[in-house]
Amino acid sequence: MLAPLQGAFVTAFRTDRALGPLICFLVTVADVSLMGISAPFWGIVLGMAVTALLERRSMS
Repeated sequence: MLAPLQGAFVTAFRTDRALGPLICFLVTVADVSLMGISAPFWGIVLGMAVTALLERRSMS
């Protein structure tokens, strides 16, 4: 189910670095709240972490 959504993000952003924004979106929509910090914060943190760790090759 993630592959079609990622494909839509790639089309929307016209880049190969769409996994980070996808994770950000999913965490935010899932309303994940940890340590009293709301979902938008964790969405941004996890989205940036995924981009930094998994999409490193496309950043060069």
